[in-house]
Amino acid sequence: MEVDIILEPDLGPAQLVELAQAAERYGIRAIWTSNYFAHWDPFISLVPVAQATKRLRMGALAVSPFEMHPLKIANALLSLNELSGGRAMAAIGAGEGNLDAMALHKPEKIVVAVREAIEIVMGAAQKKLAKDGYKGEVFNVTYPCAYDWLKAPPPFVYGTAYRHMMMRMEARVADGVFIGCTPTELIEAAMDNVRIGVAKREPGAAPIR
Repeated sequence: MEVDIILEPDLGPAQLVELAQAAERYGIRAIWTSNYFAHWDPFISLVPVAQATKRLRMGALAVSPFEMHPLKIANALLSLNELSGGRAMAAIGAGEGNLDAMALHKPEKIVVAVREAIEIVMGAAQKKLAKDGYKGEVFNVTYPCAYDWLKAPPPFVYGTAYRHMMMRMEARVADGVFIGCTPTELIEAAMDNVRIGVAKREPGAAPIR
């Protein structure tokens, strides 16, 4: 069994390093730091963790494309991934709390927008934006982005979902799905929707987490 720990967002980098080193000693797979308004930036605060650990994975969640363009999410995640030698992760979702705090607009097609964000971030990591960028309904990358500086293995990109259509989409396109805000009595229905998405993954796609 693999265990991840989600930490509170008010912990500073020094505290994260202390907890990360302990987690690594105990065989924890990963630590996550939350992306909330008026708190530490998750990507920046995980840099000392990358430098102070060797095996532990680290991630930021949930990062919203409505507060940060997917290409900038890719830059932050890939920078952390290079610094950690391929151990970085991110979970991308709608991010309602942050949007409310900043009075930011959400598009009507939220599932489409989150899918495009995941595709852009994963495309950047896999160097698929080098020729034509990305053409989406909500998000676009108009310039070719080669990412020639990438050396580490691509990071895991998860989706965060608590509604069924989002679960299906993320299980189809992302590396993994975070099922949040779901009571235990609804888990089986949630997993049914994840399985629907998994059945539609591209042939040869890596197994989902």
